[in-house]
Order: sequence, then structure tokens, then C-alpha cells
Amino acid sequence: MPHFLLFPHQLFEEVEKLKGYKVYLLEVPLFFTQYTFHIQKLIMHRASMKYYENYLKSHNIDVIYVDVEKYVATLEKLADVTCYDVADFDLHKIMKSTFETLSVLPSPNFYNSEDDTLFMHHFYINQRKKLGILVKEGKPQGGQWSFDSDNRKKLPKDTLLPQWQSYENDFIQEARTYVKQFKTFGEETPFCYPITHKEAKQNLNYFFTEHFETFGSYQDAMTRQDSPLYHSMLSSSINVGLLDPKRVIEEALTQDVPLNAKEGFIRQIIGWREFMRRTYETIGVRQRTSNFFGFDRPIPSKVFQGKSGLLPVDDVMQKVAKRGYAHHIERLMILGNYFLLTERDPTKVYEFFISSFIDAYDWVMVGNVYGMSQYADGGLMTTKPYVSGSNYLLKMSHYTKGEWCEIWDALYWRFIYLHQEKFKENLRMKFPLATLKKMKKEMLNAHLKIAEDYLVWLDY
Repeated sequence: MPHFLLFPHQLFEEVEKLKGYKVYLLEVPLFFTQYTFHIQKLIMHRASMKYYENYLKSHNIDVIYVDVEKYVATLEKLADVTCYDVADFDLHKIMKSTFETLSVLPSPNFYNSEDDTLFMHHFYINQRKKLGILVKEGKPQGGQWSFDSDNRKKLPKDTLLPQWQSYENDFIQEARTYVKQFKTFGEETPFCYPITHKEAKQNLNYFFTEHFETFGSYQDAMTRQDSPLYHSMLSSSINVGLLDPKRVIEEALTQDVPLNAKEGFIRQIIGWREFMRRTYETIGVRQRTSNFFGFDRPIPSKVFQGKSGLLPVDDVMQKVAKRGYAHHIERLMILGNYFLLTERDPTKVYEFFISSFIDAYDWVMVGNVYGMSQYADGGLMTTKPYVSGSNYLLKMSHYTKGEWCEIWDALYWRFIYLHQEKFKENLRMKFPLATLKKMKKEMLNAHLKIAEDYLVWLDY
């Protein structure tokens, strides 16, 4: 009987293609032991995979579950293997080197775009036109392709924010015990993520019913509170296969919500998600082997302990430790921004992101870290580094001015000052360079001293 291999991020509801195979559901070291992972990420993988084993058996699929310690020995015994596209360079290499005959099927987890456009805006427009989503006669509904500018509101003060959902079942309880054998970090409870198809669909419906209408306007907003805000919390379910992104889009299109919310949500899936996968396939190797600024500082223990001295960073790190999650602006404009301004090694930043976040996988983290967040690729997929002073953080949150602002602004101007030669031909860096040129020498020197003193303290 031929063999079909399934991995932790391939828990697809549709199983018709698996019939006629002996299926191996494999715990892979890349997903369990390669890094010190957040404990909730390992709980999610173990629990969802053990659920999926039962699901396959209930659909009369001949399945063997393989624990991580038996993974290598199991692969050595197999031949005539089929699998879905794994969307992971290292795992693909292992499969290619292990099996002489390997059949790879397209992954149901993506739209499988063949668009080679490496700039998000053009890619997204092409996706909308090709898929016929929110378009009429080739034109965008509402008269514009993106309503991103409408999605940057600060949360009203004293808003009663959504609470986290929590999940508990036999699979999660078993997983809690099982993952104690691995080196992990972070808090184990409460566990916040669906691990079955039914739970994932319920979470999708909950988002559509309770938060979709509000999501658009406040998707970039930040809060110190322990709240998922109005985000869908679907990414982990989609990325492991519990939700089909195509069905998510189909259902989203039927919802009666403001266009800025609908377009913003859809853009994240058919635009940004597909764009990340496509750039990974085309330039991912170049990105992950690039270090445009030559930064080589590790992430210091003070940051992991939530004692960086900068309030927004410490707040987000505490959220990560508790939930294995931070939303996209917290990742990009707080953590990513901070790591770039403090000259962290982009590979160390990648390792932190891939191990810490519940929804992080190689295909999405390479572009997001080496390209979007750390600009380590020198601009292969973005037109400028995503750095800012403290004003942006104040604008998008309810943080108040304090000593942290002085340090953050000093780090920002030090970064612009030290790398101005690299940016002088970049039109999108024209404004900060002009401001730097006009800055009084005394002010610049003050910024440089504050920044240098902080970095010495941070890395001590």
C-alpha cells in the first residue's frame, strides 16, 4: 500500500485524497524540538494532531500516529511516498533527500497563486481581479483597492474590550502532560486556541457575529490590557489546516459589515498571507541569508524577562509569555521596530518569532522578519525599513509620554544618523533624512548619548 505523509500543519478537513493510502501523521522535530517553543504552541500541535488522528479513523482512513522520537526511524522504513506541499524549505529538503520517489500535491492551505509580483499592493490587486473578490467589471467595490487608511483608529478610552476565549478537552489535557518532556517557555494556562475543526468553525462564527463589524477601524490599535481586541484569532487554525482559507473568504463575503472591515480582513488572507507564501518560494533563501545592516547582537535576557525599560516592549513581551500571541502591529511596530533600532541579529529575531508565536511557520516568518520587520534583505519586498519614533506608538495607543519616549526617540535618530548613507537614494526616507539634516548638533548629540548609554545598559 502506498504511503501518505501528513505533518502538524496539514490537518485538513477534506480527506478524500487520503483514501487508498496508509497515512502517517508525523510529529516533526522542526515543529517540536528545533527551538525552545512556547508551551501553548506545542500543546496546540499535540492536541490538534491527536484529535486529527481520531478524525481520520472516524473517516475510515488507515492512519499511524508517529511521536517525535520515532520520526526518523519511521521515515527510514517508508518508500513510495506522497505528501502535500509542506511550505517549508527544511522539511522539503528532508523529504527530497529521504525518498527517491516523492509525489507532492498542491496544499489546500493556499490559493496557490503563480503571481511573481514582489510588491504587495500590485500582488493584492491581481489577486482580487483573478479571484473576482470585491470587484465589478474589473473595478474595486467602494472605488479603491485598499481601505487601510480607514483602519488606523485609536481605541476609545474606557472601552470594554473583548476577553480571550479558552478551550479545554481531553486532547488538550493529554497534550499538557505530553509536552512536559520538551524544553519550553511561557504560561501553560489558560489555553486560548481551537484544536478541532468544530472549535475553529465556532471561533470563525464568533468573530463574524461579535467582532467583524468593529475589526476594520481598530485593527492597528494597541492596548496595554490583556485582550485580543477585535482580531479574529483565526491565524493558528488556518495555518495548521483546521480552517480552509477559501471557505473563510467565502463566508466573509456574505457578512453584512462595513466595507473597510470586510476588505481589510480579506486583504490579510488573499493578499498578505498569499504574498508571504509567494515571496518565500521565490526569494526566501536570499532573504534568510541576508543581513543588510550587518547587525549581530543577540536578544538580551532583559527583553525576555520583560525588563527592557521600555514600557511598550515589556508589555508585549508579557503578552507573548502569557498567550504566545501579539497582533500584527505589536509584532511589527513594537517588537520588530525595537529589535531593528537596537541592532539585533535578524536570525535571532527570526528564532524568537518562530518559537514564540502560536501561528508562526517558516513560510510566513522569513518574509515578515528578514523583509518586513528587520529590513535584512535590503528592500527586496518593502520600500523602506519599518522604524518609527515614539510618536507613532502614542498615536495608536493610550500610552503616555515618559522616559521611555526619550530613549525610543534617541534610538530612532541614532539609527537614521548611522545609516543615512544607505537611505539617501530612498525617496520614502526623504522626510526623516531632511529632519536629521535640520536637527541642531546639540540635540543630535543628546540623542546619540542617550541611545548609546541605553544599549550599553541593555547588553551588559
